[in-house]
Parts: sequence; structure tokens; C-alpha cells
Amino acid sequence: METIKISDTDLREYANEIMSSDEYLAQREKYHMHNPKHYVNESTHRAIMMSSIDIAKKTIGSNGTIEEIKRACVYMRICIDARQYRLNYTAAKKELKIDELVQKYCK
Repeated sequence: METIKISDTDLREYANEIMSSDEYLAQREKYHMHNPKHYVNESTHRAIMMSSIDIAKKTIGSNGTIEEIKRACVYMRICIDARQYRLNYTAAKKELKIDELVQKYCK
């Protein structure tokens, strides 16, 4: 399978195009952890952020379906915002079936 390289800037633009701000805000609210004790530490945050960016890049670069790309982009944005907004990235990963994308595009 041929993979296309995609820059971080292109990824950000693509993620913004595929999902409106209103859609993302609804997703962000869905995964918000209301318990203030839930907090992602800096090293974990960096790791999940880099992993989610890699998943999104590989899904787009391998010509994933629009639905798959949208799932990857939602997950990426949830991971990026996880620390600031106390988002439950593990619930997002499960619900968005990110492991399927990893199996299909990241192996």
C-alpha cells in the first residue's frame, strides 16, 4: 500500500476542513471529564498527542475512507486538547474504534 507523506500544517488544515468547529465542540463536550481529579500529566499528554497525530497522518496518507479520516481527526483533536480541557481520550479511543485504524494503517 502506497503512503503519501503529509505535513503537520496540511494535517491541521485537513482536520479543520473535515469537521466544523461546532462538530468538534460537541465531541469535546462529550469526552469532558467532570471530575477535577482526572488530569493528564505532561509526558502522557505528549505521548498520546504524538501517537494520535501519527494515526491521523497514516490514515490520510493511506487514502482511508472519509469516515475513517474523520474518526482519526476527531481522536487527534481530543488528544491534543486532553490536558487543557480534561478530556477522556481513552473513552474517545474506544468509541471511535481507533484500534481498527491502527491495525489497518499503522502496521
